[in-house]
Amino acid sequence: MFPSARAWKYHFSRNVAAEEYSLRGNRWRFRICLMSVEQIEQEVSKLERDQFVRFSAWFEQFRADAWDKQIVRDAEEGKFDAIFAEIDGELQRGEIRPL
Repeated sequence: MFPSARAWKYHFSRNVAAEEYSLRGNRWRFRICLMSVEQIEQEVSKLERDQFVRFSAWFEQFRADAWDKQIVRDAEEGKFDAIFAEIDGELQRGEIRPL
């Protein structure tokens, strides 16, 4: 269920837009900050070494997950069908063999 319009607050400061949402009676809230690439670069450059290592590991996993999702989308859209058909033909003709 989406919150009422009054539950959303918009904050603008230094070109950063944030939305805050909280439910009455619940003890949690979340905040989404929209930052420019330049702002993200500046913040990352300020990280301490241990925090940078943690961020780098997270970002590497984030990129890998995004790549996996893209491969799945491409396969579902049939973008690999032609190459798979070509490989099947090469297998049937004996030009290649399974590993």
